[in-house]
Amino acid sequence: YKFSEQQEKIIELLQHKSASEQDKALLQLENDDGIMKHFDFVPILVHNFKHTTKEQLYYDFLSRTYLMNYEVCDQLDQHFDFKFICRQIQNRNAKLDLLPAVYGLFQNSGSEISQLLCSEFIESKSNDFNLFCLKNLTFLSINHQQEIQNSLYENIQKLEDLLQSDDIPSKMAAIELVLSLNIGKELYHIIQDEIVGGNSKQKVDYRKFFQQALNEINGEFEPCLKTYGRQTLNIDSRERKLKYGLCCEVLGDRISTALLNSEYLQNYLCTTDGYMNAHEIEKSQRKERQ
Repeated sequence: YKFSEQQEKIIELLQHKSASEQDKALLQLENDDGIMKHFDFVPILVHNFKHTTKEQLYYDFLSRTYLMNYEVCDQLDQHFDFKFICRQIQNRNAKLDLLPAVYGLFQNSGSEISQLLCSEFIESKSNDFNLFCLKNLTFLSINHQQEIQNSLYENIQKLEDLLQSDDIPSKMAAIELVLSLNIGKELYHIIQDEIVGGNSKQKVDYRKFFQQALNEINGEFEPCLKTYGRQTLNIDSRERKLKYGLCCEVLGDRISTALLNSEYLQNYLCTTDGYMNAHEIEKSQRKERQ
């Protein structure tokens, strides 16, 4: 196999010192089936990963690759498998971003990754690592809600402390995890204090978020519609919200193209073919309740 001129250019960009140039290369790489599926390419990717300080770019690339179900995943697993991810978690490497959640959900090792994240989260005193654990555990709860709930319930004080902390990102991430684990009633009073207690501008800015959290705890989930071309996604449950949120965070502004072109993602998110307006959605929901 001989790489094309374009593929050679991608390899050259991967070795560039500029993070933006490397990111361009990885984006092109995802769109080039020939180079992605060819076995000679994976060692090149691994070599560049080990010799770059731009780890974040490569972790994000791996997340997108596993999420989009590329055929190259089996080859990547020889280098970036479950054990590799666990070692990085044990090293408190928050640069992994959402790779643990994506790998755990799509490569069938979510139970082990969830347990490790729980144990490391309980011991962590770092805001960055706490936030990393909270976000990954929230998305892993799609398939592993009960076991994460069991692991954290005995250490619920950690969640209480984060809910009352001054670190807004950690506070909001903690609320998302609480909602996803369905343990909001036990912590209702703490979340409620964020609305009625104090008048700082910071609390006013986030009051709507906290109010929506309380509404959801009371069984009032606020649905919404997302449309991509003829594909319509009705986000009418916490699970669908999490699935959509995971895709948005991993794919970023590429999600529109991905949802238009990927039948795999359409099935995962349970989109419908053909536009449904808000009235039609409300009508169908009434029928379901009847």
